[in-house]
Amino acid sequence: MLNNAEVDQLATKAASKALKRVGVARVFSAPTVTWDGDEALSVTIVLPRDSRAVTGREANTALVEISLELQRRGDNRFPITTITTEEEMESHDDSES
Repeated sequence: MLNNAEVDQLATKAASKALKRVGVARVFSAPTVTWDGDEALSVTIVLPRDSRAVTGREANTALVEISLELQRRGDNRFPITTITTEEEMESHDDSES
């Protein structure tokens, strides 16, 4: 099983490739569980400020690439992936203050 830094690096590379048209500001992950208690990963892809909209195809490609890269590295946890923007992250942070 990969550690968080390894997952972040792998997911950043996969997401950047899939979302090269819009770019990726950062990616972070954390362990979680699925609804039935299996180990999983929460993966958040943060798009840069003023980025273009992501198409469904681009989002799907990013999700598949992250999942495939995890499997290639022997990590079979399911990636529960969220795509957000820097603005949405800041808005969420402000609402928690």
